[in-house]
Amino acid sequence: MPQVASNKITRPAGKIARFFQGLSAPLRGFGLLSRFPLLWRYAFWPFVLNIFITALVLAMMFASASYFVYHIHPRFAGIWGRTLEVLSAIGLLILVVGMALVSWLALQAVLCSYFYERLAKATELKLGTPAHELIEVPLWASIRDSLRDVLGLIVINVGLLFLHFIPFVGSVVALPLSVYFNCLIFGRDFFGFVLVVHGMRRAQRMVFTREYRAQTMGIGASVLLLALIPFVGPLLLPCAVCGAVLQYHDITDPLRDRPLATR
Repeated sequence: MPQVASNKITRPAGKIARFFQGLSAPLRGFGLLSRFPLLWRYAFWPFVLNIFITALVLAMMFASASYFVYHIHPRFAGIWGRTLEVLSAIGLLILVVGMALVSWLALQAVLCSYFYERLAKATELKLGTPAHELIEVPLWASIRDSLRDVLGLIVINVGLLFLHFIPFVGSVVALPLSVYFNCLIFGRDFFGFVLVVHGMRRAQRMVFTREYRAQTMGIGASVLLLALIPFVGPLLLPCAVCGAVLQYHDITDPLRDRPLATR
């Protein structure tokens, strides 16, 4: 298993460059999947489950919007009432979007983590990593670690929700903080799939992603953007997993060509 302390051997110059390196992970992953099309079979069940998850989350958002229109909207009247309605609608939208992301991540953790780890392991084998260097992770351990990240996401987003009640500056501060922490947690999750198969425990993964925070944030931002694209995004999430594998090797093995053109 690679030691975290030795992973300082390669970095693109500047945090912004490292962020965009992580942001490009799905594109690079798609290139790898195109080179090794048999890897797509590991993406089938995550894709199907993601379609189900996305449909469920969209149904929840539609139900919330319908409830607001039919049950809350008629209660507002007059100028002040309309102003309060707009503020209530903004608050409800923030709450619903936040809960949708949390629900999506929670269902991802329970239903898709195992398959993404199998995809990460198969990708490593295609890249020439010896099988004895890779770890088979118990399903319960994978779900447990992912749910801990979900809990952190819930706590952070609920805490930031209260900032919106501060006039003028609350939303201005809460929105970028919410985006920052969501990208960080999504990045840890998707970067974590390759780190797990290399035997890193949760504490070690936290150290690794903190050391390479810019790349982690880039991967998380790409996942967050894909999560916002209904039905198409789920098809590309496996590309983010493969891209995270390539990102891992960019960090730990800079002298190795990616992807392997001759294998």
